[in-house]
Amino acid sequence: IFDKQIAETSLIINSSIPSRILKKDESDNEQNDNFPYKRRLHLSFLLGLVKASDHMASGHYFPRPYPDLRRFNDNFKESRYPFQKKLLDIKNKGNIILKAPTGSGKTYSAQIWLKNNWQSNQRFFFILPYVASINAMYLRFKHDFEPENENILAENVVVVHSKTQLFLYNLLQNDSPDGNQDIKNIRAAKNLIREIYYPIKISTAHQLLKLILFGKHWEQLFVEVRNGFFVFDEIHAYEPRVLGMIFGLIKRLLTFGAKIMIMTATLPNFLLKYLQEEIFENNIKEITLDANQEQDSFLLNQTRHKFILK
Repeated sequence: IFDKQIAETSLIINSSIPSRILKKDESDNEQNDNFPYKRRLHLSFLLGLVKASDHMASGHYFPRPYPDLRRFNDNFKESRYPFQKKLLDIKNKGNIILKAPTGSGKTYSAQIWLKNNWQSNQRFFFILPYVASINAMYLRFKHDFEPENENILAENVVVVHSKTQLFLYNLLQNDSPDGNQDIKNIRAAKNLIREIYYPIKISTAHQLLKLILFGKHWEQLFVEVRNGFFVFDEIHAYEPRVLGMIFGLIKRLLTFGAKIMIMTATLPNFLLKYLQEEIFENNIKEITLDANQEQDSFLLNQTRHKFILK
């Protein structure tokens, strides 16, 4: 029976998809001619779907539903600053560079941008350079996107960095009586990170770089990033080599239909120009604070650090 099914399947595949066996001595160029980039990309996308479907079906998991962003409408109408209100303008959909001082409400602005661009079934990635910032953002996003969730762990939000398990364990150890069950839940959450499960991921950039470096499980990640939303916060904080790789990542994401928001308190003009012209090809809008607006001016002139010399 199985031999017959295999034979029938092979017949269907061979009759519907043109194929041939590659010779060992064929060069990369010849392989590229026979398997164009778009076709290989499409097959990689299908491979990612098959892998993720197999893993999740084996574990009896279903993807988490997307959060209902409509409930943010009333909150967004109360945006405090003029630069935040610009993000509500229909004209400011698409890719954005937001330059604003530390503590001025950039994270809230990112949520406004997400709501203004949201359609359906699109994943949201919030990228930060520091693990401590990612952990803090996780707690904030759990509060913002899951206000009715009384559990310690979020259902739709997850952190993605090298110390994810330790962070989740520390969250649970003081508030949960069942340590063994906690460990099982943490391991399950860690394993599901690489699958198409969580709609909102707060991550380091390094976890996304495997997409362009073809690291482990990059095919599943490829499925997730298609038409997704990406916020790169504190992009000025990376060292030059990593920043260059992030620029390459952004350029690749744009070809996959992604929407990008870059937030920074300070970014050198030459990097800003490079982003606008070389990476986004002038398909990005810059939003800054207006010194002529009273509220924006207050933020620009606010003293944030005090040093006492003795």
